[in-house]
This record gives sequence, C-alpha cells and structure tokens, in this order.
Amino acid sequence: MSEETDDGAVYNSAREYANLKHDEKSIEAKRKAQGKETLELLQGTGTSKVKVDFDKNFDATVAIKKRENTTIDQDKLKKALGARVFNKLTTPMLDDAKIEAAIRLGDIDPNVVSSCMETTETPYLEARFTKKRKR
Repeated sequence: MSEETDDGAVYNSAREYANLKHDEKSIEAKRKAQGKETLELLQGTGTSKVKVDFDKNFDATVAIKKRENTTIDQDKLKKALGARVFNKLTTPMLDDAKIEAAIRLGDIDPNVVSSCMETTETPYLEARFTKKRKR
C-alpha cells in the first residue's frame, strides 16, 4: 500500500482528519479541566445541577452524577474465612465467579463477603441537551 498519493481529495481529507484528531486531544484536555472546575464550583455551592442556555435550539443541563465502584478487601476476607476456604476462592487473584458459586452452594456466608466489601463513589459531570419548545 502506498503512503503517498497524488489525489488531492484524498490528501485533503486525510489532512483534515489528522487535524481533527489532533484537535480532539486538545479539546478533551480542555473539557476535563473545565469539568473539574465546574464540579468543584457546583460542589462548593451545594448545587447538584445547572441549566444553561446552550444555543437557539437547545438548553443543556449539567449535573453531578456519582459512579460507584465496589471492591473486596482481600486481606479482611481471608482473615474472616480462613486461609483454607479463601484459597479455594482464588486463582492468583480473588475470583468473583468462585465466590458467587461458593455462596450459592452454601459453602460461605454471603454476609461475611458483604462485610469485606468497600464501595467508593466518584463524582462526574453529565450534560444533557433538550430541544427548546417553540413559543
């Protein structure tokens, strides 16, 4: 496959694509920085969302959302279950499918596993656009 072409349309299209890809990275960095600032301002004022006049056809609502991530404290679970039972549940890493199977079979108490779980919340912004109603 040739790396160069004499076709001006192909060259121009590829150049525009490269420019947009470059701009995309710059815009993503700016969006993340602006999002961080907006999130901090919203949290600082105790506000969870704000509606803004986006353009003549759309309004935008920017809102704080929370993403949850639950993990199991493996050391705590190993102490709670004992090494013999814990080792049945692990491959080099703790295996969620084996834990679920052991719970279904009644080999381990789900409350013990639950007591070893940790949930973390990460706030993030969501922007929704709604078409303006004609008056």
